[in-house]
Amino acid sequence: MRQLFRETVLRIYPFLFILILSACAKPTQFDLPISVTRQPPPTPTENVIVPTEMPPPPKTLVVCLAGEPESLFIYENTQPETDTILQAIYDGPMDVRDFRYEPVILAKLPNLEDGDARIEQVVVSEGEVYLNPETQLPDTLDGQKPYFPSGCHHSDCIEIFSEDDVVMDRLVVEYQLLPGITWSDGEPLKASDSVYSFQVDADEATPTTKYLVQRTSRYVALDELRTQWASIPGFLDPEYEANFWSPLPEHLLGSYRVTELFSLDEATTTPLGWGPYVIERWDRGEEIIMRRSETYFRSGEGLPAYDLLRFRFLGSDYISALEQVLTGECDILDETLLPASQWQKALELAEGAHLQLASTVGTVIERIDFNITKNSSVDSISLFSNVRMRQALAGCIDRQTLMEEITLGFSVVPDSYLPPSHPLYLTEAAMVVQDREEAIDLLTQMGWQEVDEDPTTPRIARGVVGIVDDTLLEFRLLTTSDPSHERIAEKIKEDLIQCGVRVNIEFGDAEEIFTPWPNGPVFGGRFDTVAWAWPAFVSPPCELYGSFEIPSVDFPFGLNASGFTDQDYDQACKRILFGPSTGEEYLEAVRKTQEIYQTQLPSIPLYIRPRVIAFGNEICGIEMDPTSFSALWNIEEIAFGEACTP
Repeated sequence: MRQLFRETVLRIYPFLFILILSACAKPTQFDLPISVTRQPPPTPTENVIVPTEMPPPPKTLVVCLAGEPESLFIYENTQPETDTILQAIYDGPMDVRDFRYEPVILAKLPNLEDGDARIEQVVVSEGEVYLNPETQLPDTLDGQKPYFPSGCHHSDCIEIFSEDDVVMDRLVVEYQLLPGITWSDGEPLKASDSVYSFQVDADEATPTTKYLVQRTSRYVALDELRTQWASIPGFLDPEYEANFWSPLPEHLLGSYRVTELFSLDEATTTPLGWGPYVIERWDRGEEIIMRRSETYFRSGEGLPAYDLLRFRFLGSDYISALEQVLTGECDILDETLLPASQWQKALELAEGAHLQLASTVGTVIERIDFNITKNSSVDSISLFSNVRMRQALAGCIDRQTLMEEITLGFSVVPDSYLPPSHPLYLTEAAMVVQDREEAIDLLTQMGWQEVDEDPTTPRIARGVVGIVDDTLLEFRLLTTSDPSHERIAEKIKEDLIQCGVRVNIEFGDAEEIFTPWPNGPVFGGRFDTVAWAWPAFVSPPCELYGSFEIPSVDFPFGLNASGFTDQDYDQACKRILFGPSTGEEYLEAVRKTQEIYQTQLPSIPLYIRPRVIAFGNEICGIEMDPTSFSALWNIEEIAFGEACTP
């Protein structure tokens, strides 16, 4: 911002300097060869030079990021920095705030109550695609396969297909664009642009999961502003309101093959959007410069507040990044430039009024998962198959102190698989074992005895069911080697030895740990415990502990690495996944999964990973939200100076 101001002044100043010199110079003297009659000197006329008024420098917002995206195409693999940049190019089509969707370029969110979403009956014949309720995957209906008959949203009413046609339910949802929205080149944004985006997403050349594509039977444009989505039979998506594909400019890209889009500048480097800014220039390795869009549909509100927007790429020089906020070279530090290692310094600067901080608890839960079904450290049975052991270990860990030490108080400690900020979080949630003293008593009752006075030695088994006597109470904890997880592992080790439990820490890289079944150490079942992080989102992710998600030869990409199995939990979770996300039945299912989780503890939730950004004292309008894809989700509303006055 200051750099552009200096360039403007230096460009105009030489011209003004010439004007000033010419006005102040001494006049030239002439000798006249003739005599003249003296006349009274004329009254001098003052020649006033009015300086040309300089135009104000463009108002520029400088956002500093750690990494530089390789591409800005919405269907390429994205980095966190990409999400931030795309906020300036596109506005919406919907925002996610407080675990709820909000329409941006849509007239409203469809819902069952208003009729723009409906559950309709459909006749399904043998060989047609439907959602298999046991595998949760699209399947072809044929002999002896299970299916949900119409009106059934529970596992206890599943039927088996024979030969005759069956009647099932599916969702049909309509979405309507706001009128008058245009692409930044002035072309109208149409419903067909969203359908074109769906077609690009569905193409096999596009590296997307195809999760929603495979569960879609129809996505069409009804007119210029309306699209309609229909699910495959049996799939009643709890998040149906969000199944609107983010538009792509068909008038610009439609003549290219999908494979060509990934190397096309118009798709990857200077993508056309409908948002507050338009890309002016991309200097690779340095910055992206954008200008205000003249066609932005909210320009009548005076948005965006800035004329220019610069995204600078600083790499991993986190210390220098904070300094550049103080010098004005960065107005905002994105969360990618403010890791946990810099929070203490950032807090000190904020307390000294040198900059501002904004934070939210986020949606990613740091947790410890137990291997309940098998444990290579104990030959007979899994050490963690006994729920009392899991409860005791949870009571031994001082989660509040762990959170405060690692996050400096930016976070909170949950007692559920949902973050406390989630609207469906069980507010009366509490661990069964509340403190270390209670946990030690429970270990003793189970037969794990202290045999010496040395607090650094583990307990041994004496009469523990399924465990050979004199077996040491110890296990392995696997985690990644990044600073945060190293600190988590060390704190857990320190806490558990005070209960007579020895922890042997093992480190691995993230790619190895997250490798799917059967090769990965976690999903392949070759671990004792693992410290890792998993996100929550709008719909409760109860499937993380469903027995139907245990990895196996039939389901290699299952998510339930712990092997936790509970019939009541499964039934409630399937109601969450397969039925409408409304009504008392749905709420009761969410509540039940949390109650079972709290008592059975397939994992120990430690804390919610916080999101923190820093920005200059003159900046305002930043609203951090746990569920937004970027901390700058409302970048068009970020303002400065007098605009910040309430």
